[in-house]
Amino acid sequence: MNSYHWCISIFLLLFSTAVAGSSCQVVGKISDIVNKNNGSSAYVLRAACEPQERVVAFVYQWLYEGDRIEITGNAEVLVSLAKGEKRVFTQNTNGISLHEQTINDIHKNQNSISGKVQIAIGIWKALERQRKSIPYFNKVRGSAQNLVITEDPLLPSGLQYLPADYDRIALLWKGGPATVISTSAEKVKEIRSESWSYLVLPISGNQSENLIRLQNKDISWNIKTASTIPVPQGINESDLISPSSQLARALWILKEGPGEWRLFALSELARLSQEGVFSAEELWKAALSGELVSVLQAK
Repeated sequence: MNSYHWCISIFLLLFSTAVAGSSCQVVGKISDIVNKNNGSSAYVLRAACEPQERVVAFVYQWLYEGDRIEITGNAEVLVSLAKGEKRVFTQNTNGISLHEQTINDIHKNQNSISGKVQIAIGIWKALERQRKSIPYFNKVRGSAQNLVITEDPLLPSGLQYLPADYDRIALLWKGGPATVISTSAEKVKEIRSESWSYLVLPISGNQSENLIRLQNKDISWNIKTASTIPVPQGINESDLISPSSQLARALWILKEGPGEWRLFALSELARLSQEGVFSAEELWKAALSGELVSVLQAK
C-alpha cells in the first residue's frame, strides 16, 4: 500500500471527514479479503458515493454510509468499522447495508486537542513517498548471517515510565530477531521475537519496577511506575478519553515529549492498532518499518 492511502488514514482519524456538499460519510474500511477458492469474488455497491456504482473490492478500500458488499463464491471480506468493531462479510450477508457510526459522528462528540493538527499535518506532508516494508529476517538453512542488532531511535535504552496497571508493552530495535528477557519481582521470562525486530509482550502491571533486556546485547529498559502521563501543554488528562486523542498524545511524546515515556507511546500505537483504530494501524506499521522515526525526527 502506498503512502497516499495511509496518510489518508491519519488525516481521517484526526480530523472530521465531512466534505462540504458531499453525502459521503466513511464508516469503515476493508481490512482483508480471503478467497477460499478461485471462483470467489467481492464487490462494493455504492449507495451514495458514487450512487449505484459497483466496484471491485480491495484491501484498505474505504466504505461509506449505505454501501453493500456483494460476494460470489466462498469468500470472506473483513471490515474494520469506524467505531472500532470488526465484522466478517460472506455471501450470506449480501443484502446488508452499512449503516454505522461514521468517523464524522465520532469527531462531533470529541474534545478538540490543541496541537494535534500541527502534528498530523507535519506527518501528512512528510510521508509523501513509497511505503517501506517491515523488515523480516529469514535464516536459510546452511547459511551464515551476521546480524548487527542496535537500538531503534524511537526507543533508546534507559529508564522508561508506565502508568500503574499497564500490562502490555511494545519493544522495538533494529537489525534482526532477538531473545527478550523480562525480569520482575515475580519471575524471569525469555521470549523469542522469531523473525522480527520487535515484540509485543505482557508484563506485570502491578510491579513497581521491571527490567527488560535483549539477551547478549547491550540494550535494556528499566521500567518504573509513574502516576501522571505527560500531555501536550494546555491539555488535561481528562480530555484524553477518545482513541484519536490518545493517538495524538502518543505522537506528541514520540516527536517532542519526554524520552522516558517513549515505551508507553509505542505501546499505545500497538494497543490502538490491535483495537482496530485506522491511523494507529498504519502508524504502528510505519514504526516497525523505520519510516516513522525519519519523519518524526525531521526538522
